[in-house]
Amino acid sequence: MKRTDRIEWSLLAGCISVAIGLSAALIPEYIPLCLLLLCLAAILSALLLHPAWLLFSIAIVAPTVFIFRQLESINLLGTTVSGSGILWAFIACACVWFLGSHLSEVRLPRVFLPFLAFTSWTLVRWLTSPLRLTGLKDVLFYGLPPLFACFTYWIINRYGAALMRKVESLFILSLIIPASVILFAIPMGWLIFTYRGPIGVVEGMSGIVEPRGTALYLLIVLTLALSRRQYAADIAEKRRMGIVALMALAILFFTLSRMAGFTALVLLALAFVKPHRAGRALLGVAAAALLGAAIVLSVPFLQDRFFSNPSADIWSTLSSLRLAGRDLSWRVTFENALRSPLVGWGPGSARLTVATFHKAADVTEFQPHNEYLQVFHDTGIIGLGLLLAGYVPLLFRFHKEWKKNHLLKNEPRAMRNMAAFFSLIAILLPSVTSNPMHFAFITEPVARVKQISGIAVKPASPFRRFSVLHS
Repeated sequence: MKRTDRIEWSLLAGCISVAIGLSAALIPEYIPLCLLLLCLAAILSALLLHPAWLLFSIAIVAPTVFIFRQLESINLLGTTVSGSGILWAFIACACVWFLGSHLSEVRLPRVFLPFLAFTSWTLVRWLTSPLRLTGLKDVLFYGLPPLFACFTYWIINRYGAALMRKVESLFILSLIIPASVILFAIPMGWLIFTYRGPIGVVEGMSGIVEPRGTALYLLIVLTLALSRRQYAADIAEKRRMGIVALMALAILFFTLSRMAGFTALVLLALAFVKPHRAGRALLGVAAAALLGAAIVLSVPFLQDRFFSNPSADIWSTLSSLRLAGRDLSWRVTFENALRSPLVGWGPGSARLTVATFHKAADVTEFQPHNEYLQVFHDTGIIGLGLLLAGYVPLLFRFHKEWKKNHLLKNEPRAMRNMAAFFSLIAILLPSVTSNPMHFAFITEPVARVKQISGIAVKPASPFRRFSVLHS
């Protein structure tokens, strides 16, 4: 497409975006839907000008995805599709379209082969199970990380490594979005603070600040801020990144998300220890855990968040730990998984199984709130093994590269290796009590941080036909 044609189409899409945005003010009950259409049109207009804008648009979409979750979910062929799901499907299709248009330039890094194998196995299990669209959602969720990694690798190699820092900076600046929403919603009376965190009280906007999702996304912002602060080129940059980290922590703890808060403490402890000091790192993590426990046990409203019956007796308090029904979900998922341990019951089956035991919630699907149990239930030991074969070696790889480049004083590469290592912790730890691998606004930034770090580890070579990089 010629540049003049791209500009004309972009202007047309921009005009449509403005029209949709104005219509939102006229029809208040359709504000989330209008915002969704506005976002889609804006992304389309930007993409017609330059495909690199897709990287920037995702940094805006990820922290605002909770607004689109306010749209009433559509029941489609036995499953539910939300507004945020439609938005991420559009973004994924755009990535596929650009990669398909430049297939000779596309390469899949070797470190992502286990993820591709896991996605392929999930696809096989979906084809051999009767769950159809319910399971297809899981296939798409698990296929997004290698897709986003390929797109990130292609776009950065095509348009220059200078794009990396711009993308990182925009993800850090995206902190402004949840911060602004919270600061605006509290004075307006749209939020009340409960023992479970901030809850929306306006009809139709009850999840405008979804505590768990907001906290999980802020962990990614925190990893970037901590790594850039660690290897800042000057004092001013170090101070700026310190402020960003403190803001991310403040909002994160405001959400009262328990596992995200614990993960943040772990990341903080690791950030102040040199990568080649493994013993000190373990002591730092232990100290962070003890500090967190001490704070929880000494602050009354935190006691209400963590325990159903806090009392003067510490053992009685600990025995009343709030699990929000997770103990039932985990037990049901594990017991049913043992009936087909090798290949599982097929993608999406865990959500349906758990939903039958949460009838009070009046839902057809219910997440088990443990990613590893869900993968084991749906795809068996084979699927869980492939998933761990992707994440665990990658975790050690980035720590090794971080340590090596730190000792070599190669600060740009050490910074990105540290961010990649921290981002993996930010997704693996919360997976014990949640399902962040099913959240595109988490997996996409993590895949991008990992891929950017991979580019920093091994400089790009000239484009060849589709091949696998040996690193």
